[in-house]
Amino acid sequence: SNKILQEAPTARKALLDNHSNLHKVADYCQSKYLSDTRSVIDESKALTTQALASVTYQINNLATSLLKILDAQTVQLKQIDHY
Repeated sequence: SNKILQEAPTARKALLDNHSNLHKVADYCQSKYLSDTRSVIDESKALTTQALASVTYQINNLATSLLKILDAQTVQLKQIDHY
């Protein structure tokens, strides 16, 4: 449980960094689109797919950690209830 709580800030920071990176990707794709319309579409698709996969992975990790915390708290509550 303590390990999960220690990892949570790192996971949160990773999501915030990813948020910032998504804005950078969008700005890059938009600026490139104005100068080179043809090649930017495929590159934008690839960058978007990669960014969304990263966000999905990070959210999955956070959700898994949250479920572990809830499971640990449930076990603790059951132990207290038995006393």
